[in-house]
Amino acid sequence: MLAGWLAIAVAAAGAVGAAAASAQEPVRLVTFAARWCPDYPDISANRARNNIQESLRDLGPDSLYVAGEATEPLKEQLGQARCTPLPDWSFTLGRSYATRAVVGPWGALARVVDPFDTRIVTRAATPLLDVAGQPTGQSLAGAVTIELTREQARRAATGSSLWLQGGTPDDPVLDRTYPSEYGFGALRCATDNYNGDNVEWISYPSGARHVFCYAYYVKPPPTSGTIVVRKVVDDPQASATQSFRFVGNVSFTPARDFTLSATHGLSGEATFYRAATRAGDEPWTIREEQPPGWRLTDLSCISSSGESVAATDVATAAASIRLAAGDTVTCTYVNALAPPPAATLLLSKLTLGAVDSFGLAVSGGDATQRQTIRTEAPGVAVAAPPLTLAPGSYAIDETVPEATAAGSWSLSSIVCDGEERGTGLPVSITLADAQGSACQLTNRFQAAGAIRIGKRTVGGVGTFGFEVTRDDDLSRSWQQRATTRAPGTTVRATGDDTTGLPLGDYTIVETGPEPAADGSWAIESVVCNGVPVGSGRGRIDVALTAREPVLDCTFTNRMRATAEQPPIVFPPIAPTPPATVPPQGGVLGLARANRPRADLRVTKRVSTPVARPGQRVRYTIVVSNRGPHTARNVSGVEIGPRAREIVSVRISRGRCDTGRRPITCHVRALRPGRRVVLTAIAIAPRRGRLVNHVAVSTSSAEPNLRNNRASAVLSIRRPGPRPRYTG
Repeated sequence: MLAGWLAIAVAAAGAVGAAAASAQEPVRLVTFAARWCPDYPDISANRARNNIQESLRDLGPDSLYVAGEATEPLKEQLGQARCTPLPDWSFTLGRSYATRAVVGPWGALARVVDPFDTRIVTRAATPLLDVAGQPTGQSLAGAVTIELTREQARRAATGSSLWLQGGTPDDPVLDRTYPSEYGFGALRCATDNYNGDNVEWISYPSGARHVFCYAYYVKPPPTSGTIVVRKVVDDPQASATQSFRFVGNVSFTPARDFTLSATHGLSGEATFYRAATRAGDEPWTIREEQPPGWRLTDLSCISSSGESVAATDVATAAASIRLAAGDTVTCTYVNALAPPPAATLLLSKLTLGAVDSFGLAVSGGDATQRQTIRTEAPGVAVAAPPLTLAPGSYAIDETVPEATAAGSWSLSSIVCDGEERGTGLPVSITLADAQGSACQLTNRFQAAGAIRIGKRTVGGVGTFGFEVTRDDDLSRSWQQRATTRAPGTTVRATGDDTTGLPLGDYTIVETGPEPAADGSWAIESVVCNGVPVGSGRGRIDVALTAREPVLDCTFTNRMRATAEQPPIVFPPIAPTPPATVPPQGGVLGLARANRPRADLRVTKRVSTPVARPGQRVRYTIVVSNRGPHTARNVSGVEIGPRAREIVSVRISRGRCDTGRRPITCHVRALRPGRRVVLTAIAIAPRRGRLVNHVAVSTSSAEPNLRNNRASAVLSIRRPGPRPRYTG
C-alpha cells in the first residue's frame, strides 16, 4: 500500500511536478501511457479497421470502445493484457499532422506538424487520476501526466486541432534511442480512438478536465517492406474509368478488400507498408475480382532487390508474396475488355451507398426481355444471366426502386463495352454479328437522413465541438463545431456535412470548450425535434427513422460558478518501477479513473390519464441515481404543449427555472441510492391529447442512457351535452 500523501502540481515544462496548481487557472490534464507487446494480435484495434492503420501487421480483437467513449485505463488493460508498461517513452504534441510522412524500417508513419516543445516522457509510474483530475489512490505504470498550456487547452476545446504522436516527428519509434527495438502498434487518445495511425487528436468530453492517451509498440519488431499494387487497362476501346476490387490479407479492412480504378492510358495504384515475411509467417496475398465483361491478360510481381519471392496465377488472378526486409514488390494487374460471344448481351449492376433490386428491360424487334438484378454489397458488381439476341439494335431501360423515407436511387453512369454512355435512359446498343456487348449500369443511393446540431449557451459564450458517429458503421465519423456569440442565442454547428445519412442509430458527443477561471460548463438540456434527450458526459444516443429521418438537436450549456478548485493531491510513487499494471488495487482499481459513473433513471406519471378542460392535474417526476457513483451537475428538462398552463412547480431539492420554456431544474449532485421528486400542477387545456416529455443529463459518465427519458400522456375529454328534461 502507499505510505502517505503529498501535494504535487504542474511543473513549468508541463509534467506533473512539485507544487500545487493555482486555483485561479483552469487545468486541462492529459495522462500519456506507453506499452510494449509481444506481437500485433496482442493489441486491440481502434474502432475503424481500414488501411489508414499503420501497423506492419493487422492487429488483434476489435475495439472495446463504442462510439463517443473516451479512452480509459480499465478497457486498455483488458484489451492488452499481455502488454508491459514502457517508461522513458516520448510523445509529441503538434498543431497539425501529415500522413505517412516518416519512412524507415518501421514502415511509413504519420507525424505531427508544427510541434510544441512540451516535454512528455513516461515515468516508471504516475498517480492515476479520474476524469476530474483528482487522484484515485492508485498509480499507473509507464505513464506521465502533464498540464496543457493555454494554447494547447484552447486547441483541445474542439476536435482535430491539438494533435499528438508517439515518439518524435523525425523518429516516431525512437529508433535512435532504442535501435531496432520497437515497432508501431496503435495509438488512441481521449475520444479519438478511431483510425489506427500514429497521430490522434485530443479533446475533452463535456465535464471532463483529464483524459488518457495510450500508445502500443511491438517488441521485437519486424522490418518493413513495401507492396505496390498497380492496375493497368490495356485496351484502346476502354475509354471509361473502371473500378476493380481486390481482396487479400494485404488489406486491413474487415472484408480484406480495396478498390483501384483505371482506364486505358491511366493506371491506378495502392501502396502497402507491411512486415517482412519471417519463417513460419503466412505470405501476403492479393486477388483481383474480375468485373463482368473484363478479363485479366497479365499479372506480374517484381522484386526490386530480387530477395522477395512471389508466385502469380493469371487464371485465378492471385498473387502470393514472401516479402523481404527493405524490399519493394510491385504487382501489376493488366486487364482488357472481354466482349461476350456473338448475339449475346451481358448486363450487370453496381450500386453505391446501399444494395437493392433493379428491374432491367431490353426491347428490340417485337419482344421485350426482362431481368432482375439484386446487388449484395455496395461497390461489388453483379451480372445477370447472358441474354441471347439476334444481331440488331436494342434499347435498355431500368426500373429503380421507389423512393422511401430512407432515401432514393439515381443512375450515375452507364458503360457499354468500355465506353461511357451518360445517364439517359433508355440507352441504345447495337449487337454485331461478330461479338456481343456488355453494359454495366451504376446506381447511387442518396440517403435522406440528416442531423443538424444547434448550440446555445447560458451565462457566457464559448466554442464547442461535436463528433457524430453511426453506431453500426465505424468507417466514418463527422466533426463539427459551434461558437456562441451571445448568451441565449442559438447558433448552427458547422463542419463535416451531416446530410445524406443512412437511417439508423447515431451517437453525438459534445466536447467541452476551453475552461474558464470563474466557472465551468455543464449541459443543461438537449432537445431533438422538440423532444428532450438524456445525456451523460456530453454523449447522447439518437436514431434516424422512417418517421423521423431528420433530427435537429440543440445542446444548451450553462456556465456554473464553481468553488475554488482544491489543489491536486497525489500519493507518492514508490522508487522501484512496478512490475504489473496496476501496482496495487488490481485491475478493477483502474476503473476508478473513469469515475464518477452513474445510472440516472427518470419516471413520470400524471395523476389522471383523462381530464376535463380546466381541471387541475398533477405531474410527478422522480429522478433516482442507481450508482455506483455520485451523479454531478444533474439537470432535467420538461417539455409539454404550450396550451398547458403551469400553476406551480416544486422540487424536493435543487432549483427550477419556470420562467421560460422548456422548464429546467438543476441539482448539483445526486448520490447513489438518492432521488429527487418534482411535482408540477397544471391546468388541462380545452382539447387534445397531451404528451409531456422529460429527460435528465449529467456531467458524469452514463453507460445507460435509455432510462434517462420518460413521458406521460394526458387526454382531454370534453363534457357531453346536458340532458334535456321534459315534463
